[in-house]
Amino acid sequence: MYAAKQLHAKGSRQLRSLRSTYNCVGMVFANRRTFIEPEQIPMILQDDEYKEVRPDDLLPGDVVLYRDPTTEDIKHVGLVLAAEVMFETKKIRVLSQFGRDGEYIHDLDDVPSFYGKTIVKFYSESRKAT
Repeated sequence: MYAAKQLHAKGSRQLRSLRSTYNCVGMVFANRRTFIEPEQIPMILQDDEYKEVRPDDLLPGDVVLYRDPTTEDIKHVGLVLAAEVMFETKKIRVLSQFGRDGEYIHDLDDVPSFYGKTIVKFYSESRKAT
């Protein structure tokens, strides 16, 4: 796990936990209990009645999806921790599990490239879409 920390704890990323018993999807949708394949995310969003939200309407607890820009496959998911306006720019902080390499708090666009660099959409289960 030390190697994982060396690989990921850089830039805006702050280590939260080095657990390896779940992946990003399991962290977000299964309370850190298991691995769930990213291909299952669209079904989960539909079954649990998540609604798409605009970036301007983000709140802590909302979900952000990332995809591979070449294949358009969903590769990564994280939880919005904070969405604050700072100097006319919205700063969004996210909690993610990077594979088996631990949980990290990071800026919205600071994820390893192999987890997808394109932000797909934001979703919320706690309110109606706007």
